[in-house]
Amino acid sequence: MKRVISFTPGDSENPYNWSTKKKWFIITTGIIAVTNSTFASSLPSGAMLIIQQGLNVMHTEVTILTISFFLLGYVVGPIDFAPFSGFYGRRSVSIIAFEWFVVGTICCAVNPNIASLLMFRFLAGVGASAPMSVTCSDDVIISGLSFIPLLFCPETFASVLLLRKAQRIRAQGDAEVIAPLELEDRSLKSALKTTLARPFRMFWNESIVLLVSLYLSLIYGAFYLFFQSYPIIYQGIYGFGPGISGLHFILVGLGASFSFVGVILWDRHINRRGPQNNL
Repeated sequence: MKRVISFTPGDSENPYNWSTKKKWFIITTGIIAVTNSTFASSLPSGAMLIIQQGLNVMHTEVTILTISFFLLGYVVGPIDFAPFSGFYGRRSVSIIAFEWFVVGTICCAVNPNIASLLMFRFLAGVGASAPMSVTCSDDVIISGLSFIPLLFCPETFASVLLLRKAQRIRAQGDAEVIAPLELEDRSLKSALKTTLARPFRMFWNESIVLLVSLYLSLIYGAFYLFFQSYPIIYQGIYGFGPGISGLHFILVGLGASFSFVGVILWDRHINRRGPQNNL
């Protein structure tokens, strides 16, 4: 008779029971990855005129597509990577996506024309959606520095950890042990069907998901509109150099930093009030 295993209380293999130091290492690695990805998505905005002149692009609107195509990769990437993360875990998929991005990044740096640049920006965005990213030749260095902690980051997906534990126990002679993940339909067809259908079901059937998605679409649209319009306004109209016009992005970074602090303070407030108000 098959026996389904689970984590026992205090099990050292359960990610919830890992040491605080190990958890902070994983959190820091994730923060670096997300920061890297956001940095890469908007980085060409500081070099729009250079790209336009270097690749002989006639229209500024075409150059702006270097950001748009990267964001399009953001949309496509999770649909492809999500099913595989359920099979092989978060760590393996993240490493493969990062390597994918590095290849796309290098191709962006050596592309001969705007068409190939847009294509490789899209492919880089797919890899960055894991999220892992860099954007130009200098950022390959940033990519390498970010890749180092990722290599030492352990697998955190509990279902995959239990699967590996069951496989290890069976290898030791107990053939009746299985993991909960092995009871599910793990075919690629089923995974893709679930991954593709679930977002649309939640979007139309859950009003909170619909409203939050619309709100975030507006916020992100305005956010990237700044990135695309600053070079056009400050370099094209006011005649500032790339360095001076880039100073305006500092304000965006300061605003994001203030919001980060605000979220932390709000979470602490909720945690303090929660037990008293059943929150």
